[in-house]
Amino acid sequence: MKKLPVAVFLLIMMLLSSCAHAEEEAPALLSPVGVALDTAVCVCDDLRDTLLIDGCVVCDALPVSFDADGTVSELFLYPGQSVRKSEVLARLDTTRLAEAAASYEESLAVLLSEDAYCTEIDSLTAQYIEADIARLRSHGASSREISLRQLDLEEHNIKSETESKLRAIAIEEMQKAFEEASAKLENDSLTAPCDGDILTVSSLYEGSPVQAGKPVAYISDRSRIFITTDHIAASELADTRITAQIGDMLYELVPVEYSQSDIAAKILNGETLKTEYTFADRNAAASVSVGDYAAVYIEKAVYENVLVIPNGALYHTSAGDYVYLAGEDGNRKKAAVVCGFSDGVSTEIRDGISEGDVVYVRN
Repeated sequence: MKKLPVAVFLLIMMLLSSCAHAEEEAPALLSPVGVALDTAVCVCDDLRDTLLIDGCVVCDALPVSFDADGTVSELFLYPGQSVRKSEVLARLDTTRLAEAAASYEESLAVLLSEDAYCTEIDSLTAQYIEADIARLRSHGASSREISLRQLDLEEHNIKSETESKLRAIAIEEMQKAFEEASAKLENDSLTAPCDGDILTVSSLYEGSPVQAGKPVAYISDRSRIFITTDHIAASELADTRITAQIGDMLYELVPVEYSQSDIAAKILNGETLKTEYTFADRNAAASVSVGDYAAVYIEKAVYENVLVIPNGALYHTSAGDYVYLAGEDGNRKKAAVVCGFSDGVSTEIRDGISEGDVVYVRN
């Protein structure tokens, strides 16, 4: 059997010694999470149980429509346009509407004239019959003749009253038609219902026909700006603090409450359920814009003044959790700990170490 050279034997012994020594020393530590060094000091701080969810600033979209059928004569709106409340967006050609109003007015005058004439004739007829009854009585006519003439008077009064009511109904309907046409004639312009931006416009052009009440555009209502996120059950929002980070500003939010029937109606209509939040400070909405991204924080609980360490300092086994404490001599010391709440970055330590202890932190 050949003997190993002395140099090889010494090399093997050095390697074995190095391995044994490595098992006793603290492991090589990488850059820690949340701290600048590979160790961290245990401190007391507040931990927050917070849910972060993506949100977006939106607003109500109000439909805009003409009050009358007609043809567009002038058009002043386009998508993306900023408008002020009552600003004229379009006008109708009111030729036909003016003709209709004139026709209603003429017909109304005829009906009123006919009603006055018929009322006068009915009154004269009733007076004539009453005079005839008086004449019969003065000439000693039989009670049968007088009764028959009284029936004629009653029949005439009933007929004239019925016809008078029918004429009144016709006059009322014509009066209403004339007033509506006149009002529409005065409101031939399409105006903005609020301050906002034109979101969409239908295929409008000068000369295009439009129908009364049919939306031709939608305008964002700047007075109703809010934030939406994916749907969150109302029970999860109870007793929480909700804020939104928009740009470099933080805003307090209030969730909008909906009844179960409202939610059911949305589902039946095929709408995607969303949770809406209004700004606690109404003036805050003036500093944001529709379409802005909002980081919405739902704070469920606050654990005040608890002992915390970075999550990178914790080791987990089936037997329990532990950390490595940094000793004064530079050696590590394993210490079992009892963990509490964790926010994903730091963890509450309820037992096992104390404030001021130094723990090793790994990536």
